Amino acid sequence: AAAAAAAPAAASRLRPSSAAGSNRASTNHAGRSSSSSSSTRTSLTSATTSCSSIAISHTSKSSRSGPARTARSDLHRQETGATAQQSSAAAPDRSEMALPTLPSTANCAFNGQALKLELGPVGYDGQPALFSTDSCALEVGVVYGLLGPNGVGKSTFARMLASKSLPDFPGQLSTCYLEPNEPRAHNELKPSAYLRRGVMERCQELAGQIAALEAALEEEEEETKVLAEEDIAGTAARLGALLEQEEQLQAAGESEIRNVLGELGFDTAGLLDTPVDALSCGWRYKCELANALLSHADLLVLDEPSFLDEASRDWLIERVRKVADAGAIVILISHKEQLQAALADRILFISASKVLETYNCGYTAFVAAREKNVTHAVKEVTKGEARQANAKSALNTIKKRLAKSEANNNRKIAQGEDRRW
Repeated sequence: AAAAAAAPAAASRLRPSSAAGSNRASTNHAGRSSSSSSSTRTSLTSATTSCSSIAISHTSKSSRSGPARTARSDLHRQETGATAQQSSAAAPDRSEMALPTLPSTANCAFNGQALKLELGPVGYDGQPALFSTDSCALEVGVVYGLLGPNGVGKSTFARMLASKSLPDFPGQLSTCYLEPNEPRAHNELKPSAYLRRGVMERCQELAGQIAALEAALEEEEEETKVLAEEDIAGTAARLGALLEQEEQLQAAGESEIRNVLGELGFDTAGLLDTPVDALSCGWRYKCELANALLSHADLLVLDEPSFLDEASRDWLIERVRKVADAGAIVILISHKEQLQAALADRILFISASKVLETYNCGYTAFVAAREKNVTHAVKEVTKGEARQANAKSALNTIKKRLAKSEANNNRKIAQGEDRRW
């Protein structure tokens, strides 16, 4: 009550009556540094201070003096900048999003020809499992179409693979995850220079992978003899594929980059000299897509390819097939049936029962099989509903008969009692 009574008096003492008072109020609002304001604040309670701030803010708005406007603008810019920094800091980095937890028994292994996964239930802490898979093998040179209803964990599964966070994930495998809205680092390079850098980085990765495989084979021959024959054969085949890939990248290099940019239309659009950061979302995604396909990652994940016209879609189909033929594992997440039908060799399907299933067929055969299964399931459901309806009808008939029989018995009993009386 005392604070409320003191507030109007404090507000009247702080309300300026001249231009100088207005400037002083605005300066107090921006800097809070004058001695009169300090003495006033120390003499008032927290409620009085709040009311004083309201009075000062009102006076500053009514004043139109130059210094007051400048101080207010500076303060607004500082507050806006701080808010933007806080928003930027609070915005989650999708590249560092939390990955789901796995049981302690989860593991994976790579023998040079297939990446074998035994994951069990996959989900986040405190939430039901997204899906489960006891055994799944991803073979090199195969394009897998990853399908399922929205929200079942398709992108989560793909991110887990690309992050290399799975237990015992082979470190020698290079991965690439690409989606249209994936945040990217600042890039001032021109498209050709950007693609050239990606090819050079991939050549360096290949050199390291080749050296590691050669060392493993030499050690196996000289010392340990611990690898099985099929693992040795797979490692040797893998080494040959990497050597061939390295040779192709080094030989094609610059001409391949020019061809890719031409096929995607960068030259006709006049964008060859435009920095990647200055490109529109669609052209920037095409540049990222070209970089991913030119780099020939061992495990390539394409999550909902977008911004593609008919020519770009045909180019994507041809390039993805070439990457797979070079020995990569490709996972395609897309609702576009044309892409899945043209590319998918096998299907990974996360069903409504939360199980990751593998179909050893293309998209068209998978759809036919699913339709057949759905038709069969619908027929079974219809039969079940018919049986249930028949059982319900029979039960109602029995109830009616029992009720009629009970009524007859009651009538006979009543008639017998009447005769006695």
